[in-house]
Amino acid sequence: MRNHLNDLVVLFLLLTVAAQAHLVTFHSTEELKFDSCKKSVKEVATFCSNSTLDSKFVCMCQTKPYLQTVLYCAENYASLSHSAIEKEALDRCPKLNSTSIQKTLESLSSATFIDIDSDTSFSKKKLVTSPIKGQKYAKWQKMYYIGSSHRYDNNKTSHYLAAASVSYWLLILLLAGVCNWTRVIAPKLAQSPALNNKLVRQYRKYISLPTLFGYHAKPVTKFKIFSGMAPTTLETTILSIFFVYCVLANGILGFSYQKNDPVFANQGTGYGRYHGDRSGILLSYHLPLLFIFAGRNNLFQYVTKWPQSRFLTFHKSLARIIFCEILVHVISFTVQTFSLGPQKVTKRLAANYYRWGIVGAVAAACVLIGAVHRIRQANYDLFVLVHIILVAVFLAAAWIHAASQVYEQFYIACAAIWCFDRFIRLVRMFSFGMRTSKAELISNETIKLTIPRNASFRSFPNAYGYVYFMTPLTFYRSHPFTVVPSEDGKHIHFFVKVKGGLTSYISKRILQNDDLTCNFRICVEGPYGLSVPVHKYDTSLLIASGNGVPGPFAEAKEVAERNLKVHTKLYWIIRDWHSLNWFYPQIKSLEKSNVEVVIYVTNTTSSVDKVNFYSSSSSSEASLDENKQIAESKETTSQLDRLSFVEFRTGRPNLEEVLNRDISESNGTVSVLTCGHPHMCDHVRDAIARNTPNYKKRVDYYESVQVW
Repeated sequence: MRNHLNDLVVLFLLLTVAAQAHLVTFHSTEELKFDSCKKSVKEVATFCSNSTLDSKFVCMCQTKPYLQTVLYCAENYASLSHSAIEKEALDRCPKLNSTSIQKTLESLSSATFIDIDSDTSFSKKKLVTSPIKGQKYAKWQKMYYIGSSHRYDNNKTSHYLAAASVSYWLLILLLAGVCNWTRVIAPKLAQSPALNNKLVRQYRKYISLPTLFGYHAKPVTKFKIFSGMAPTTLETTILSIFFVYCVLANGILGFSYQKNDPVFANQGTGYGRYHGDRSGILLSYHLPLLFIFAGRNNLFQYVTKWPQSRFLTFHKSLARIIFCEILVHVISFTVQTFSLGPQKVTKRLAANYYRWGIVGAVAAACVLIGAVHRIRQANYDLFVLVHIILVAVFLAAAWIHAASQVYEQFYIACAAIWCFDRFIRLVRMFSFGMRTSKAELISNETIKLTIPRNASFRSFPNAYGYVYFMTPLTFYRSHPFTVVPSEDGKHIHFFVKVKGGLTSYISKRILQNDDLTCNFRICVEGPYGLSVPVHKYDTSLLIASGNGVPGPFAEAKEVAERNLKVHTKLYWIIRDWHSLNWFYPQIKSLEKSNVEVVIYVTNTTSSVDKVNFYSSSSSSEASLDENKQIAESKETTSQLDRLSFVEFRTGRPNLEEVLNRDISESNGTVSVLTCGHPHMCDHVRDAIARNTPNYKKRVDYYESVQVW
């Protein structure tokens, strides 16, 4: 069972993010009307010689004729009730009280007003000692009200649009959770003919199952320069809808500018502010999702039963969309700043919030550039280190910048989500502890790690853990590998393919010893992942290639140990015969089970003589009697007799034919699970999608390979 304490805390953080919209305050109609009466005074009269005091309501609150003018406007031009006027006046003049405001309102009927329309001696430049009225004043009040409404209604609309976009993701995640958990909780319903009709099969063929033009697990490469990971068709559909929505929300919906707007003198300042506010609000709502999707301790993985790789696909695409919103924000306010004149440019460039906004935008650009696939592929560990530093700079800069507009709560939520995820990682690591692992290099292609199991480390089929090699050069690096429990239950194994980077360094350390073994201090962060309900189907086809076999094997092992009535076939595709050496004990453990094992050896020139089960690496889990039998079998022509229950086939399999044959021979529903070479996984995925309309029974595809 998973420990859900961290999930509960993540849920709390998520609710905190959702509550941010409640913390945002909107300008009411009464507030805008009252302020328009105040702002329009400066266009027709002068009550205060100190413009600073005037702009801060100090002069209005301390000057009776000024206050009478504004209250008269609010009552007669803005049509506000006495209670509304009293509330707005008290909000701006805290030193006054309700009684004084009421008396001022009552005095309006007996006060002597200057009618600025008819009084020819009235001058705007002279200090006024009596309250004023007139249609000129009323006209300016109306214009200020419309201009202010456009600005602040745009803000309100922006919050609604942003909340709707977040709701879109919550709806998608909820629907995914309902669909995927139904397969576990109510498999008969999920596999019923009603949910496998022609319309559903067509949807699965074209939307939910296929890759995007043949690419998903394997990277897209163009001109030997550009490369990247492609989402599935379903992921592309979800992201495309969100992208179109963001384009409409950022650039089209709800913008209006009035001619001769007194709030914004020209369209550059007006539209610059509107688009700048809109994009800033939208990206503030989207950023918490970005941090949630990137986390390893992501509650939504459990809610949706989606793998981490899918959330990272959303994370990367969401990051690009957010960066586009940052560009809109930057360009909009740059246009507005320069439209306001040189003095405003100088003033804003000197402002702390503006400078930090520039730092944040530059950091965001660096994050995006540094995360391109080629860079990640060239040196993933360096990418992670630089990525963390740049994201920290961006978040700090954006936090300071947003605080100037009272939007810092969104960035506090991002920091809380990010720090909490890191904290839970440390908790998992400390829970596992530092342990001595035996590392063995087998067949010069695979490193087998054998680690004493912590009592709190409870594995399950398809579980994976992030392995840290605690050496001076590698302690900060971690890579995910599938967990394989030992037969005695006291150890866990990881089978690691030797590639470049960390695995190359470890293999070189091992090669320094004659017995091809080496001890390392290791820490494991995990377990992560979610089990696949293959045992809920009548037939389970488990297809693996190379070092991808641990996941499908674990599913087969569970079927065998629980003696489940599921027709299970495990296909393992390897290049050379000697690959059997490093996984022999695990394959051997399926001998007396109801699992059919088929192994393809694709290299027809590979020599069977390289198969050597009698070694510390391949027989460490075997019994003494079995070791003796293996040793004796070395004198025979082949050791494959030890795996007589396995069907060996040579050559590259036509997986689509194999699948169609097994599915046609099955008596009921079928699950297909793949893990291994990305090209193989994409091929099987598309084969299932392509033939889904022809399947009269329910066939579900699962994938345990995770690439990002």
